[in-house]
Amino acid sequence: MSAFLFLCGRPRIIVATLFLTVISSLSGNGHVSAQKASDRSNLRQIGQASLIYAQEHQNQFPHATDVWDYARMLAQDAGLDSANLWQSSTDPAAPWNIDRSAPVLTAIESAKPRQLTPAFRELIPCFAVVLGKLDTDMPATTPIAWTRGLQPDGTWARHSPYGEGGYVFFMNGNIMFFRSIAGELTRFDGTGTTSNILEALPPGTRIGEYVPTVGESTQWRRTNAIRSFLAYIPPALIWLFVLWAPFVWLSISRMVKKQKGALTVLLWPLIITILLAIVVPTVS
Repeated sequence: MSAFLFLCGRPRIIVATLFLTVISSLSGNGHVSAQKASDRSNLRQIGQASLIYAQEHQNQFPHATDVWDYARMLAQDAGLDSANLWQSSTDPAAPWNIDRSAPVLTAIESAKPRQLTPAFRELIPCFAVVLGKLDTDMPATTPIAWTRGLQPDGTWARHSPYGEGGYVFFMNGNIMFFRSIAGELTRFDGTGTTSNILEALPPGTRIGEYVPTVGESTQWRRTNAIRSFLAYIPPALIWLFVLWAPFVWLSISRMVKKQKGALTVLLWPLIITILLAIVVPTVS
């Protein structure tokens, strides 16, 4: 009875704990999923801007020197002037203090060609692009751009933006997410399938992509490993710990002091846990 009176005097604490537990349980990996959806949209815009560029340049895609130069050409001739489109918040290569809102090109000034902004030049794009040799008459299965870190065996490196898997934008405008593209690509000569994206492109094609140093690769792999580990810890368990911890502490405290209601205190988190087990699956 004493435990009941103790908790009844603090209904806000119980309601707040229940609310936070439900919200956390429902969120899950919502942030990661939302970011991947944003990345998909960004890559689609890059791919579509590339197609627009080709339509205005005799069906030829940008003949760029690197991925930053490719971005410059799309910004200048296709209006894709947002540095944010080339970034992903899940990418371990993206420092938190980099200005992702910066434009790709400097402001328009009379008699001066627009250049890459210093802020964009410092960014490490999360996508790879084909630097030349593409035109709109090529097969619809020809890749145009994809998530950085794709390896010849069709898997993404552990230091890639997601640590596993990535998006590919194709000539026909389709964009798909692959855990691995092993055997999923069509050879450029049409003789079968391949895992190597270079074999799905014209012979001699160059790829514009940032290649990390050994130190960066190690650091980014570790970052992704930590994120993967944390992703497998259900948020519900974390909040259940937060829910049970104060009640367990109170129960132990009462046992030590030989007070009544030491075990009765645990009825509240038990009741809330049962309610969550019923409510959360129904809502989600």
